[in-house]
Amino acid sequence: MALHCESRSGLFRPCLENAVGLCTQCNKPFCARHGEAFDSVDWVCFRQRCQMKATVIQTALVSRRHAAERNAAGLCGTEPCGARQPNSQCSLCSGKFCVVHLNARTFRVMDPGTGIDDRPARYHKERHYLCDQCDTVIDRFRLITLPPIPEPAVSPASPNGKNGTNGERGSKQPAGTTSAK
Repeated sequence: MALHCESRSGLFRPCLENAVGLCTQCNKPFCARHGEAFDSVDWVCFRQRCQMKATVIQTALVSRRHAAERNAAGLCGTEPCGARQPNSQCSLCSGKFCVVHLNARTFRVMDPGTGIDDRPARYHKERHYLCDQCDTVIDRFRLITLPPIPEPAVSPASPNGKNGTNGERGSKQPAGTTSAK
C-alpha cells in the first residue's frame, strides 16, 4: 500500500496525495506540494518546525565547512579575522574561533532519563558558546535548546573517526597510550 501525504489541506482534511518522500525531521510522508529536497540531500516537509530545524542544521554545516578551511590554516573561522591559533570552539558547528567571534548563550538541556514514559522532563541550564553565524540563526528562530548536528565525516588523518584518541571520543589521553579501567 502506497504512503499518502499527512499534511493538512484545510483545518481538518488531510491531503491524501501519493507521498514522494519522508521528512528527515519529523519522519512523516508528504507529497510534492507539501515538501522539498532541502540542499538536494534531505527531504523536508513544509511544516514550520521541520523547516526551522533543517535551516539551523544547514547553517551549522555551512559554518563548519568554512571554519574548517580556515582552521586548517591555523586561523579563526570568521573570514576577515586574522587571529592565529584560535582556541575556542562553537558549540553548534564545532569550528574554532577567537574569543572576539564567539557569543555566550544559556540553553535549556533535558536531563538524561527524564521525559520518558510518564515521568516529566527535567531541564537544567548550560552555558554554550556560538560563533557569529550560528548565533544569528539561533536568534532568528528564538531557539532555547540546541538541535543535534550530524557529526563531520571521518577525516583522512584519523581513520577511526575518534579525533586521534585511543577509542574514546573526547579523551584527553594521547594516542597510543592505554588507561587502566
